[in-house]
Amino acid sequence: MEKMGFPICKVKGHPQFDTLPVMKIIHYPLEPRDYKPFAQGLLAVNEERLYIRLWAFETPPEPESRLLCLLRQDGEQLRVEVSPDGATVQKNGEEIAPLTAHPFTGDDLQGRYWGCLLELPRTVLGQLVPGEHVQGNLYKCSSGQRPHIGSFFPMSCPEEPLAPENDGEWVIREF
Repeated sequence: MEKMGFPICKVKGHPQFDTLPVMKIIHYPLEPRDYKPFAQGLLAVNEERLYIRLWAFETPPEPESRLLCLLRQDGEQLRVEVSPDGATVQKNGEEIAPLTAHPFTGDDLQGRYWGCLLELPRTVLGQLVPGEHVQGNLYKCSSGQRPHIGSFFPMSCPEEPLAPENDGEWVIREF
């Protein structure tokens, strides 16, 4: 299954998040029911930081609900995991501290949402300069009463959702 690329915008200064392209998690290949939570994410980079913003619409979110962002480049892996209670970041399996993590909740015309904005050093995964390619995917999952796994890029191997075969491609682009 061919996967289309998606931009990670290189911006000057602090990102204006409402102007950046948003990735919608819509692929729930193993979901037999109609429970497919609406979840989104966006990534941006500036001169100093990598911004990862993930959020999901769930009322209420189960304690087991997770949003994941996996990024892979040149043998390195970055895993960002967001839950209703907070966020963790791992590089190559070892936990690292984000520069900042801003959990948030709220509601709008689509419903109630929860999520987190994380800021990491720009060089946490290579230089992240325009033209550079990064592999990975965004996921929404839960092992609670409403178990599910969804992704932004379609999964070639949904039985192993975090496998590299399910990665799509992001390209760093000037914005």
